[in-house]
Amino acid sequence: MIKRKFSQFIPVAVISGIAIFLILRFLDNYPQKAPSHETHSPQEATEFRDTTSSDEYFSLNDSTVSVVGEFEYTTICDTVKKGESIYYLLLDHGIDNNSIHELVSEFDKIFNVKRSFPGDICTAICDSLNSIRWFEYRRGDREIYVVERKGDSFTSYRKEIECIRVARAVEGEIKTSLYEAMVDCGLGGEIIFAYADIFAWDVDFYVDVRVNDRFRLLFEECSLDGRVIEYGRILAAEYLGEEANVTAVLFEDSTGHGDYYDRAGQSLRKTFLKSPFKYGYKRISSGFSWSRLHPIRKVRRPHLGIDYVAPSGTPVIAIAEGIVEFAGREGGFGKYVKIKHGGGIHTTYGHLSRYGRGVRKGARVKQGQVIGYVGATGLATGPHLDYRFIKNGRYVNPLRVKVPAAAPVKEAFMDEFHLMAQGLTAALDFLLASDVESSPDTVLFEPMEEVTVSSIPESSHSK
Repeated sequence: MIKRKFSQFIPVAVISGIAIFLILRFLDNYPQKAPSHETHSPQEATEFRDTTSSDEYFSLNDSTVSVVGEFEYTTICDTVKKGESIYYLLLDHGIDNNSIHELVSEFDKIFNVKRSFPGDICTAICDSLNSIRWFEYRRGDREIYVVERKGDSFTSYRKEIECIRVARAVEGEIKTSLYEAMVDCGLGGEIIFAYADIFAWDVDFYVDVRVNDRFRLLFEECSLDGRVIEYGRILAAEYLGEEANVTAVLFEDSTGHGDYYDRAGQSLRKTFLKSPFKYGYKRISSGFSWSRLHPIRKVRRPHLGIDYVAPSGTPVIAIAEGIVEFAGREGGFGKYVKIKHGGGIHTTYGHLSRYGRGVRKGARVKQGQVIGYVGATGLATGPHLDYRFIKNGRYVNPLRVKVPAAAPVKEAFMDEFHLMAQGLTAALDFLLASDVESSPDTVLFEPMEEVTVSSIPESSHSK
């Protein structure tokens, strides 16, 4: 990592206070704590209240029996196995059949039991009649559901997770690929893909990347017991490369519209993506040419597209919204898709192994939707994608197409945007400079507050 002298960043220190304020404002936008329920930490003994007798609490360890007053209670903890349902998991532990049916009926209100996966953890507390008094279902650190008996019936709710949110700054230098460089900085796939998505309209990370290109980003991170359990939003990001040099700042105006913009307030989103892949292809085997030696026919002829070499089955995405004009076999292209995007623009995708779900003539597709998978159908020496871009009936080089951007920051909010952009990029500089000896160059804010993040988005309750 390149070390920096702190004195180089004295000018930005003046506005670092503003930057910290802005980051705090960003962090405050998270969902706040919902109405409280009794919670049960997975690291501690399970706590349960016998609401039918008293307000007294008692704790139970896994597979133990405990006596409270004249009542005996047993706790059971087990993991869902492959092919196993919650019903049979509980039945195998000798729990009363009627109690299980009643539990599952209530649990089904907040969780689709068909979504159970191997490794999910079930904890149940039963009375002396083997009827369930309290039940917790846990998937990882974020998804926790509770069903407990209140009187003669069950009640269910999602559990809240207490975590610490911080803003973190990271920078690195590419030696092989962006993905490997970011992994070397300790970043997970979720934040890496989010970073790549921000620049998907401006940077093709399998074509434009060069050795010694650099990346920088400022993002939110949520930790629990010293472990990162989720990433939040990327607040600011930069890609500093030989072929592309782009800065992105997240800005949300008072109307609630948010997007990533460059330093001038222009949206990074474009009407067309730079590549028909999200991730996974290796290289370009043939570029756009008016005279290429055909690898099979051994004659020179125009190759008016780009051949991307990729493993068979790699997902291919639509670079823009449009209507499928053709989906079927097309001579030497094999399985082939042609999409009409409007404005006289079409894109084509050849040599597919199969089509994406719902892709047929007349179907509408969204930008980024999987429309097929890499294959070697038609005249092909191996798995690859033949991708072409047609404008007003003429083939053009997809790598050189200039496309319009989405709407910029509204004039009424431009001053606020510039202040935000200046503060966030200054914070990125300041944080990375404040620990010059770190390797990789990462700095964490001191914990600013304890916050509660809703463990499950509302939308995930639907069956």
